[in-house]
Amino acid sequence: MRYFGESSVSMYAHRILPVLWWLILVTALFGSLLLGVAIFSLDLGDPITHGVVQECAKSAMQTDPEWVEFTSQPLGVRLIVFPYLALITTLLLLVLGKSRHLFGNFRRNMVFHPENTATLTTISRLLIGFALLTANFTTLLVSLILLLVCEILRNGIVLQEEHDLTV
Repeated sequence: MRYFGESSVSMYAHRILPVLWWLILVTALFGSLLLGVAIFSLDLGDPITHGVVQECAKSAMQTDPEWVEFTSQPLGVRLIVFPYLALITTLLLLVLGKSRHLFGNFRRNMVFHPENTATLTTISRLLIGFALLTANFTTLLVSLILLLVCEILRNGIVLQEEHDLTV
């Protein structure tokens, strides 16, 4: 199977990434609503929030010591969760959007193109921020290796330009 061009891995990745983008966005929005209902025990009177509050009261959330400790914190501490999750979700959506753009270039056989190094550098920097926020050192290592790949790709672009100018 080919990695670049039409009917390649890049084409399939280019098609799957928008689906993942929308899936993460909808999950984040719905999850933040449910998390808000669970954290603040908001019963808005509709069947969904009433059911969530009832299930939270019956579930292991009320008996889990960490959850009980979290919900006993002051309101300001509990409100920090939402911007944190929003920042992580935003970083993830930006990485997926940039990845889609990169795979779109690969699908068009634009491998050694200066735009790809800029996109790859941006993805790597976003992943570094994501890794630091989530304390995920594996992602940090992958993003640093991705920065090295950016330099290799940048050198490949120079070689490709020299090759194209050779008679």
